[in-house]
Amino acid sequence: MLLPNCAVLPYNTLDNIYCIAQLGETEPILCLSEQLSKMMRYSMSMKQNIVPLRRELGHMENYISILNIRFDDRIRLENRIPPPLYDAMVLKLSLQPLAENAWQHGLVFQEDRQGAITLDARVEGQVLLLYVENDGAPIPPDRCDQLNARFARVHYGAANYDSGHGIALENINNRLKLTFGADYGLRLENRAEGGCRVILRLPLRMAGPAAGEN
Repeated sequence: MLLPNCAVLPYNTLDNIYCIAQLGETEPILCLSEQLSKMMRYSMSMKQNIVPLRRELGHMENYISILNIRFDDRIRLENRIPPPLYDAMVLKLSLQPLAENAWQHGLVFQEDRQGAITLDARVEGQVLLLYVENDGAPIPPDRCDQLNARFARVHYGAANYDSGHGIALENINNRLKLTFGADYGLRLENRAEGGCRVILRLPLRMAGPAAGEN
């Protein structure tokens, strides 16, 4: 069964709320509770599987806000996506797991500096390309090649990796291909300046008048 990779987040956030409450700090608790509530409402709504990009961006921003409360503003989110593309239709719950993957496997080990997650997009014909980049640790080249080879097709069985790196990505890739077709999905690249880049390839479809509803 292919599920979005977001089930563990509420439990981690509730743990954070409990720990902060023990310190008697109320403002972070209010912020965490608000962001968690927004994320859970969005994740649990079953009305749409395809949503405007602006809604995915909002969901990712809520997630980054939670991480920054927990980890003292160690993530800088840079959004370079052209605003006209905010109405492009994308797979629901496809961006936040990529931010989570960037944090867990690229940025979390950089305790001495703030890390960046950068979002960008461009259109090639009738194809929308979304980029999620980080300036953390690169992916070992052999692992990058292994993951890209698996992303070429749908895998229904459990991924067999030595670590969690790749499981969430493969889940998203499977969902993209099953939703839009074999020509779409994910690809990984290491950046020349450091860190790595995930590229989502989707058909270009723009939102209609009612597409912003949950």
